[in-house]
Amino acid sequence: MPFKSYYLSPDGTLRRDLDEKESRVAFESKQGLLWVDIAATTEEDGSFLERTFNFHHLAVEDCVSTAVHPSKIGDFGDYLFIMAHGINHAVESDIVETAELAIFLGPHFVVSNHNFPLYSIESVRQMVECDGRPMKHGTDFLAHSIFGCSY
Repeated sequence: MPFKSYYLSPDGTLRRDLDEKESRVAFESKQGLLWVDIAATTEEDGSFLERTFNFHHLAVEDCVSTAVHPSKIGDFGDYLFIMAHGINHAVESDIVETAELAIFLGPHFVVSNHNFPLYSIESVRQMVECDGRPMKHGTDFLAHSIFGCSY
C-alpha cells in the first residue's frame, strides 16, 4: 500500500512521507493542508481510505474498481468526491493517453487517487518538494494543479 503524503502545517512547515497514523492525526487536526496521493489502488488502499478518512464506501469503491467511470462530482457534506478524465501526455511523446483521476477535496485536505502514473501528479509533487507550492495556496489551488493545469 504505497502512498505519498505531504502535510503543510499552519506555521508553513512542510512534512513529507507521513505514515498512516501521522496522516490520520494531520487529517483529524483540521489544520494546515494534507495531501495524500495513492497510485495503483488495491483493496488494502480502499480500506485505508475508509479507515483513515472515513470516506463513503461508494466513493472508495469507485477508486478501487478497475472499471472506467463517468466523470462526476459527489457532495458528501464535509468533502467533495470528484472523478474526472483527462489527457495524460508527455511533451516528448506523440502518444496521447486518457487517464482517470479521483480526488477527495475538503477544506484542509486533498486525497488523489489514480491507477496509472500521471504526469500532472509528478509535476505537482516536484513543485511541492521544491518549495511547498502549490500547497501554500490552499486545497482548491492544489486540486486544480493536480487536474493537470500548468502555470
